[in-house]
Amino acid sequence: MQSSIKNIITSLCLSAVEHMLSPIPSTVCGPLLFRIQQFPATRSRAMDIISEKFMNNVYVNKNSLENQIRCILNDYPVVENETLKPWLLQIISVIDLTTLSGDDTRSNVIRLCQKAANPLKCDLLNKLGIDNNKLKTAAVCVYPARVPDAYDIIKQMGLTDTIQIASAILITQVYKASMISMSAGADFIKTSTGKESVNATLPVGLVMCRAIRNFYQLTGVKVGLKPAGGIKTARDAINWLVLVYTELGPEWITPDLFRIGASSLLDVVEKSLDNCTKVAPKGDLR
Repeated sequence: MQSSIKNIITSLCLSAVEHMLSPIPSTVCGPLLFRIQQFPATRSRAMDIISEKFMNNVYVNKNSLENQIRCILNDYPVVENETLKPWLLQIISVIDLTTLSGDDTRSNVIRLCQKAANPLKCDLLNKLGIDNNKLKTAAVCVYPARVPDAYDIIKQMGLTDTIQIASAILITQVYKASMISMSAGADFIKTSTGKESVNATLPVGLVMCRAIRNFYQLTGVKVGLKPAGGIKTARDAINWLVLVYTELGPEWITPDLFRIGASSLLDVVEKSLDNCTKVAPKGDLR
């Protein structure tokens, strides 16, 4: 079921944006931030290749980084309602629906899991022509003490194979930390806990995307990205999808390789989808 859900939603997204997104370039808006030689390798050899000398020679041009973010978002605008819909649906499929309050109760976790299983209201699904059985969030994220509660309710809904349960530094350090984490065996690297004063930012995301790309060039191993914290609007989430699409390709905007950690984003996306079914000025994305 999970595979078919991914394929359906990915097809929805890619068919709508295929006409406006050109093939993924090897460079975007200027020179690569990192120069790296390509080696045939595996993850087990990564620590041999990614040596201390390699890490000491990493340099990130901050101005170039910020300029490239502006260039990516300007070159690949997503504003029309018919274009917005597949992007918004794709966002739902990669959300790790989160509750990390210290006073969480079983009832809170149950409501979270039910929302993950039924992310949109029935009337909106009908307007969009979407089958509710084919749209779920990627996962729910709770504190370890509440994992049994989450597992119980997801098991009762028969969705254990569909919904998973998961329990400020220098830019150069972001790249180094990303490479070290991937070399140590991480399947995903995450921008932040979501509980910091500064969380997921696009410049940091670009650095992490380049690290993922370079690691893949070195080892042939694909590692996922999870931005978390500060992604409050549908536009924020779409910007992350556009960034990952342009830097890493369409395969990386599926739940296998991309997640958004969020607690309130799903409700915002639902409202934006509802707005898309109404007559609204172009670019009216709240």
